[in-house]
Amino acid sequence: MLSRGLWRGRPEQQKPYPLSDPFFMGFYLYLFFSLGAILFLLVVIFAFGLPYFKGAPYATTTKTKARQAVSLLASRMKKGRVADLGSGGGRLVIALAQQGYRAHGYEINPFLIFFSRKRLKKYRLDNRAGISRKNYWREDLSGYQGIVVFGVFYIMPQLEEKLKQELKPGAVVISNYFQFPDWKPAEKKNGLYVYIR
Repeated sequence: MLSRGLWRGRPEQQKPYPLSDPFFMGFYLYLFFSLGAILFLLVVIFAFGLPYFKGAPYATTTKTKARQAVSLLASRMKKGRVADLGSGGGRLVIALAQQGYRAHGYEINPFLIFFSRKRLKKYRLDNRAGISRKNYWREDLSGYQGIVVFGVFYIMPQLEEKLKQELKPGAVVISNYFQFPDWKPAEKKNGLYVYIR
């Protein structure tokens, strides 16, 4: 007598297990990779495409450009609070903190925020610098004596208006490559524009 579960009937009566069928295997693999690709695209669009609608797209800041920006800022402002609008990978925030400023970055990309915060801890600068997952358009920037922005042309008119309304007299603004339409720069060097409120 056969024990329960051992008898499965005659071979011709057995139904093939779906995963053993080549057609089903191919279908499941196709479904798996299709869903994975869709999920990947959604993550990329959310992380890197969203800034097109809320600010500038992500572009890494070179070490040279970060040093030049900090040097220009230091020639006009020795200490104080500085905000990096759209801080990306955090390179500029780190350079500012290393120079002695109280640096703060605003970023909406969660992956870049995670990466930036890890770098701040690595350099042991998280006590004098930080990154917020916030949209700087909705933040009051009046508490900063310095602003650094590596923006894009289509945000500059609105950003000029915001900074002129919120910053206190004497505040220093540094913009990379793109100029404000009506604000006359106090200095231009290596594609960086310095503005004084």
